Amino acid sequence: MTDREFEDHIYDLKSRGSIMGLSRIRALLKALGDPQDDIRVIHIAGTNGKGSVLAMCESILSKAGYKVGSFSSPALLNDKDSIRFCQKSIPAKTYRGYFEKIDEIGEAEECTFFECLTAVSFMYFKDKKADVVILECGMGGRDDSTNVIKRPVMSVITSISMDHSDVLGKTLPEIADVKCGIIKNDSVVVSAPQVEEVKEVIVRAAEEKDCEIVFAKAAEKSKGTKEVRPGGYLKVSYSDDPAKGRYEHRLSLTGDYQLINAGVVFKVVEKLREAGFTISEDAVDKGLSETRWPGRFECISKKPLVYCDGAHNVAGAKALRKTIERDLKGKRLIFVMGVFKDKDYEGIAAATCDMAESVITIKAPGPRGLDSYELAGTVLKFNKNVTAAGSVEEACELALLLARTDGVIVAFGSLSYLSLFTECMTKSSMTKTKTINRK
Repeated sequence: MTDREFEDHIYDLKSRGSIMGLSRIRALLKALGDPQDDIRVIHIAGTNGKGSVLAMCESILSKAGYKVGSFSSPALLNDKDSIRFCQKSIPAKTYRGYFEKIDEIGEAEECTFFECLTAVSFMYFKDKKADVVILECGMGGRDDSTNVIKRPVMSVITSISMDHSDVLGKTLPEIADVKCGIIKNDSVVVSAPQVEEVKEVIVRAAEEKDCEIVFAKAAEKSKGTKEVRPGGYLKVSYSDDPAKGRYEHRLSLTGDYQLINAGVVFKVVEKLREAGFTISEDAVDKGLSETRWPGRFECISKKPLVYCDGAHNVAGAKALRKTIERDLKGKRLIFVMGVFKDKDYEGIAAATCDMAESVITIKAPGPRGLDSYELAGTVLKFNKNVTAAGSVEEACELALLLARTDGVIVAFGSLSYLSLFTECMTKSSMTKTKTINRK
């Protein structure tokens, strides 16, 4: 393929949208020799925290000396960033080569972009001889393209809340049941703390598959921890057994909601050790302190302060509010918000927008993106100072003008627009986006 032909091919794949079901991906993988059967997988599903848990586990296992593959979506800046090996994105030439190989197979004719991307990741991880692969579901669990793993090392369920209700179910138990579709026979299941009706579904699914099920508890802030400075660490302590004392660790991902995610990671590490993985406490500490995961209350500029957070549902928005109240109390806040139209955007606005001096709305890219003017009309119910921007560039420029030097910009919502926002801010002459040293 020429460069133009490859771009057109990817565009065509993406235009097919998202189609749930496993028949197409299974046929494609069979034609490719079922590469997924030759890799060891930690499979992650849930509503919030999947990416953060993946990133922390990836970092810890890498520090422990393992060759780690990871697959997550959506990528913040580039599609190929969804596929990483040894914490580096798949090379562009390799990425393209796998897609060209898939294009030659008749079974790929009806596949979506995400299905092809999933297949590319399996081929890449097999060829690189990854010791372990951390695999994040794209949507749901049971019918997600990643759910072709026959027997994972572990199935991980992060926090479950209402999201994608038009596809996954209208109630929490229905959504939980879909996400529990990744649970396989005779494996270990680690879950975040859940509300009782969700917990019951997970326990039942695990018991039906003869799995060991363990529920993590959230890590706690270390004594004396109040606010976290830009670029600083969230210091936490954790113990499942008082007889063993408490472990103290530093989290580079500092949102308050990361306490739950860290608790899940600690339990995953414990179960991996029981399965024969060698993971020292030093690897845990270094892994957590050096985790990098864009768009999770990430400080991308110091002057003015600019944060990005992928709070794209009500639960995420409420968690973001707690973090803002902890770290940005008394600050003059400028919000930038962009979400998909199939989200509970009024609930997200209700949970956050009254905190801001001004709110700027932006349309998230793609057909699912909610029009910025429609979003502004909803935000107006909670904040009278709202402006609909016509582009991400306009939103960045306006936010910087409103923030001046003493304000704080917080951009949140769909990761698909946050990638463009981050790029725009990085290029702006009005920000200082140098690498932030952590203390």
